[in-house]
Amino acid sequence: INVTTDVSYAGQIPPWLTVTQSGSGNSQTLTNSVTLGSLTQGTYTCTVSVAAVGASNSPKSYIVTLVVEPSVGISIEPDIVQTQPGLYRVLVPAGFRGKWATVSIFSVHGKIIRRMNLPVSGSTLNINWNGTTDNRRQASSGIYYVTVNFGSKTLSTRGILF
Repeated sequence: INVTTDVSYAGQIPPWLTVTQSGSGNSQTLTNSVTLGSLTQGTYTCTVSVAAVGASNSPKSYIVTLVVEPSVGISIEPDIVQTQPGLYRVLVPAGFRGKWATVSIFSVHGKIIRRMNLPVSGSTLNINWNGTTDNRRQASSGIYYVTVNFGSKTLSTRGILF
């Protein structure tokens, strides 16, 4: 069976629906594909006419309606995670790439043990603390608090040093 399709948009530009045909004989499938391109928020409608040569019930039409809604952004909150003792991965807040972060490591008593200024080049900041203090002495094993300051945004977590 020879099947043809035609899509009419009733004045809507640009075309946004593509109809492709697969299969052969009496077993054919029409697949509708949408291309959003420059479509803005709104409702779009088109009519697809399907004609089969020699069929008594041809052509048939169906209506396709597309509703484009405003995009809902996915927001990932900045966070700091200890991946292993002395190693931390920080999800950098938006707008801070290409700047500097101040990393401070505190004892459980609130004393600053180590402070580092690190460049932020991507969406994650990897911190590698080898357990030394600002005085280049080895810190004792235990629990420490790590803060990362990006200017107006500060993240903190509890960490362990073995």
